Amino acid sequence: MATNVKHSLPLNKEWIDSQALKIVKALQERNHTTYLVGGCVRDLLLELTPKDWDIATSALPSEINKIIRPSYIIGRRFKLVLVKRYGQQYEISTFRANAQDNNDDDVTGPIMDDNTFGSPEEDALRRDFTINSFFYDPVKCELHDYTGGLSDIEQRVVRMIGDPHIRIQEDPLRMLRALRFAHKANFQIEGSLRSAICELAEQLDLSVLPRKREELLKFLRLPTATNLIWECHDLNLLKYLSPSLNHILENDDSDLFHMKLSHGIESVSDMENPNELFAVLLFSMLSAKIPNFSEKLEVTEQEQESLTLTMKNELGMYRLEQDLFFQTLSFIRQLQEISDPKRIRDRYRQHLVKNNSMATALTLCSAYKLLPGPHLYYWANEYFKSHK
Repeated sequence: MATNVKHSLPLNKEWIDSQALKIVKALQERNHTTYLVGGCVRDLLLELTPKDWDIATSALPSEINKIIRPSYIIGRRFKLVLVKRYGQQYEISTFRANAQDNNDDDVTGPIMDDNTFGSPEEDALRRDFTINSFFYDPVKCELHDYTGGLSDIEQRVVRMIGDPHIRIQEDPLRMLRALRFAHKANFQIEGSLRSAICELAEQLDLSVLPRKREELLKFLRLPTATNLIWECHDLNLLKYLSPSLNHILENDDSDLFHMKLSHGIESVSDMENPNELFAVLLFSMLSAKIPNFSEKLEVTEQEQESLTLTMKNELGMYRLEQDLFFQTLSFIRQLQEISDPKRIRDRYRQHLVKNNSMATALTLCSAYKLLPGPHLYYWANEYFKSHK
């Protein structure tokens, strides 16, 4: 049994989302135990601004749906309630127990039934890492720690709840999540978890491509994305995340990839735009594989076919995203051919500025100096004027 260590920690109320607080209060007023949970509490403890707000409660999904309006019950394996307010999304889940607790203790593998409802303590124990298992009552300003997460926050350690070997086999994506959390907060991965990742890296092959895509995009949104990808390689994970990318890191031009990706990440203007993130990754990969790629911005038919397979089968890019990347390269070449942007016709200028490739093109041109400085400034200014 876990020990509930309760702390009166009034976390920064100014950072707590007002709509999340209203949802908590509304459920508590109906006598349902309700907390803020997971990453938002972790970030508040680390004095980081939370991006997502998750809520856990004793109310069943059908009860939540009646109290919080409008709201929607979603999910099959994992039923929860989705609420949207002013462009922000909130996920409300009912306290859950581990469905495998009633089975043989030796059972391992993916969790197939995750709708066994339980207590706050049981819900905390089924979460992945101790630093993600806090329950915070923003009304009473009380923090509940069932797993020793506060100690790990103080020691700056990412630790798995339970046996890392079993928890990773339940969901292999936890290996990537552990790395991401460590890099996001500058934490260390606890020793037994790190060993389990090395031993079970091939389990990542069992994860579906769309979920691996989302983890990769989250990697690219971090300032330390390049170092994170290198650590994936060192832990033997990268060959199961992207064999093509792993091959690049094992070759002589890996330093060039490192430099290009670092510059690219620094230049991304919209971290929520997958097109920009994938563009700097792909540009870095091509720069490491194709001599003088930055000067030519061209790929052969065979190279394009190979890259398309990588984009589709390893990165999980959609067809429109694949097409947009190649269109962006062509579009940049078009911009490069314009000797004096100020002298072109207004109609042609507007056509270029409103091209779907312009935002991604500006990111690549800024990162890799593909246009003269005055030309880049001119096109960036025209683009932002047209999107006011």
